[in-house]
Amino acid sequence: KNRIFEILCDIAGEFDFEVQKSAVETDDRDVRLFKAKQFIKDNPNVFIGCEELARYCNISAKQLNRIFIKYESTPLLQYIHTEKREQAKKMLTESEATVSDVSETLGFSSVYYFSRFFTKHIGMSPVEYRRSAGG
Repeated sequence: KNRIFEILCDIAGEFDFEVQKSAVETDDRDVRLFKAKQFIKDNPNVFIGCEELARYCNISAKQLNRIFIKYESTPLLQYIHTEKREQAKKMLTESEATVSDVSETLGFSSVYYFSRFFTKHIGMSPVEYRRSAGG
């Protein structure tokens, strides 16, 4: 499925057509960006690092980071962290999943690390966030 999309993007790029990128919204024509974003979206349980994601996209981490800065105006690691935060916030407010379940589902190595990560970036613990959001 992803390979077919990559081929379509290549063809559309040659003819300067705008291609709708299904689940991942992006207006660029760099298939590597789409591939990286799609991997992050399709694999919420994997806490992948920049190096691993770059290998998956068959380029260096430095190149992939430059692509993210160019098209997303954010470094790759920051993009990954933002996606994890948004997924965590959604799970905490839209489901009955425990903090432990959210941590495990999002690929964190421990509940402690997830709680620290969440608190650092959101400014409150996962439990406090759930309460404040009415969950």
